[in-house]
Amino acid sequence: MRSNGTCFDGQLLRPVRWLIACHPILLVMILSSCAAGGDTSILKPPNGSVVAIVVFEDLQCVGCASAAPALEEIARTENVPLIRHDFPSPAHDWARKAAVFARFFDSRSKKIGDEFRRHIFAEQLQITSDNLSALAAQFAARHNIGLPFAIDPDGRFVQQVQQDIKLGLRVGVQHTPVVFVVTTAANPSVVEVDDAEHLSRVVIEMKAKASKGR
Repeated sequence: MRSNGTCFDGQLLRPVRWLIACHPILLVMILSSCAAGGDTSILKPPNGSVVAIVVFEDLQCVGCASAAPALEEIARTENVPLIRHDFPSPAHDWARKAAVFARFFDSRSKKIGDEFRRHIFAEQLQITSDNLSALAAQFAARHNIGLPFAIDPDGRFVQQVQQDIKLGLRVGVQHTPVVFVVTTAANPSVVEVDDAEHLSRVVIEMKAKASKGR
């Protein structure tokens, strides 16, 4: 197990719990549930979907980088939406800025935003607060996107990130990554999952229940 600042990380694809990166003031909670005591009932699939995967992640979290490929693969295989929420740790020096960049690219298209997140996760160990802006500019140039000096002049993207943080706190998120499967067609309607095998199984079960209910 390696540490990255105040994070504790490991491998996702083994049949063990998600590797989580903890907010430093909550290190004493490391062996507890990632989401405790919150109102998870507010998590819903997007309109037009009955099942979705929801993840709260931090772009500077090594555990989140490890989890991301499996989340995307299961979402693609099971044909369910993957809903990403930013939950940057205050201990991470560039995570919030990266989330704002991601929102900028989301505003161009969800596909570009997701690709930027993949790029950040892939380059994560080489990124610093000093070179993040240059990396974002290089990514923008490769996609023929003009990157203005002020990417968020009205604070819209910062506000979107802050709204995700507030949602995470309301849900009870204490660490990252935290992953839920949510549905409108089964009870319970929200299930927190802790490994890839469990995630795939819960998605399949919820889809089956949704089909029976139609």
